[in-house]
Amino acid sequence: MEEESRGGMAVALYDARGKPMRLKIRREGQRQFRPQWILMGAGLVSVALALSVFWQRLTPENLAVLAPDAGIANAAQMPAVVVVSRPVPAAEEAVSPQPAAPDWSVRYQVPAAEDAGEDYFQGTLFVGDSITTGIPLYRAMSGAQTVAATGINPDTILTKPVIRDTDGNLRTVLEAMSALTPQKIFIQLGANGIAWIGEDAFIERYRTLIEAIRAQHPDAMLGVQSIFPVTKEKSLSENGAYANEKIDAYNEALMELCEEEGVAYLNVAEAFKEADGALAPGVSADGIHIGPRYYEIWARYLRTHPLSDTDSAKPKEQGETV
Repeated sequence: MEEESRGGMAVALYDARGKPMRLKIRREGQRQFRPQWILMGAGLVSVALALSVFWQRLTPENLAVLAPDAGIANAAQMPAVVVVSRPVPAAEEAVSPQPAAPDWSVRYQVPAAEDAGEDYFQGTLFVGDSITTGIPLYRAMSGAQTVAATGINPDTILTKPVIRDTDGNLRTVLEAMSALTPQKIFIQLGANGIAWIGEDAFIERYRTLIEAIRAQHPDAMLGVQSIFPVTKEKSLSENGAYANEKIDAYNEALMELCEEEGVAYLNVAEAFKEADGALAPGVSADGIHIGPRYYEIWARYLRTHPLSDTDSAKPKEQGETV
């Protein structure tokens, strides 16, 4: 038995006790509303937004405006710098480094001294690659400014516009540095260059950078930091492109360059090396980049190996040492 009903075809059915049952059948083309569709749609929108945020964090347009910390004297008068910042996240370290005994054969480096204190980094500028971008990220060196870009090396740091200023214009690292008046400048480069830049070319480009910084900031104290070690696994990969033995050779050449140019050489690598000369296993997601705990060790090393007033960007007299 059938009867027409508004909104569909009604079919008369009877249960076992003879009572009528009604079952509505929707017409062809008519869509039935389901509440769970709203939940599914909201979930898809949430995933899309999350992916959008993640993608923005990975693109070069992810820019961070780095102004001096509040503790810096005359902070309001010091210009901000926009830095292209895409640091590779490091694994949280499960172990503390157990550095090898100091290598006293390194003849030209800033010696250890008493801790200069937290104020040591006021008026300081750090220049470098993605490792250096972690300084403001982890707030390891309070009072410092940073001009750094992911992927930069001793070659591209001189020529490639990678720093976006407050007006939105791309500048080279040196152009961005010209807007600042630091008292101390620390350079940390090399992780992106040793794999493909030969040692001689690497050193000559570094020399050009030192000379350019001298001309730009003649009264600033200048310190060149050693290339950091990598994990043993990274050292053995990629046909030795990042081998720790190779890094040691480049660091020795870099130390000799500093001796020739009269620039302070800071052997930060000795604070990170284990007994086998490598970065401890399990402290880095990619074997190169370090995590927050190692930035604290880095800061402490610089504070306990402070530059003196004689460590300026000006060439030293023949025979004068740091």
